[in-house]
Amino acid sequence: MKRIIMIGVFLLIAMAAAWTCELTYTITNPLGKTTSVAPGKPIYLEPNASYSLAISFYEDHRNCPVAPSATLFLLDGARWNPARDTQPLLLSAPITWKETNSRLNETVATFTTREPGTYTLEILRECPTKAGYSAQLIFVVLPPQP
Repeated sequence: MKRIIMIGVFLLIAMAAAWTCELTYTITNPLGKTTSVAPGKPIYLEPNASYSLAISFYEDHRNCPVAPSATLFLLDGARWNPARDTQPLLLSAPITWKETNSRLNETVATFTTREPGTYTLEILRECPTKAGYSAQLIFVVLPPQP
């Protein structure tokens, strides 16, 4: 009986994962080097430098009722917004999505690092019919080198 319950729980988790949104991230540094970004793993950045974060949103369950523009970006719990010039990662322009094809949307968020420290960018998509999406990108802005 215990084994059947364990198999059932595993199947439910697997099914929930199959119905989530898929987002991928790459960051480009000031020298033009592009690196893949994995949620939950730190990304080390130089202070007072500009970076581009490319985000691809693949709708893997078709007919998603939530528009890409409804994706929330929270930097240390507050909306990541270019109007907030006190945020440690200063966003240069509002995040706007481009529909590449019927199931793929892409955007690039350009930002400038400010204060050294560790900052969390949380990406959230709430979906009324599916599991939704939640990820955290961890940015570590290094102290200036003498």
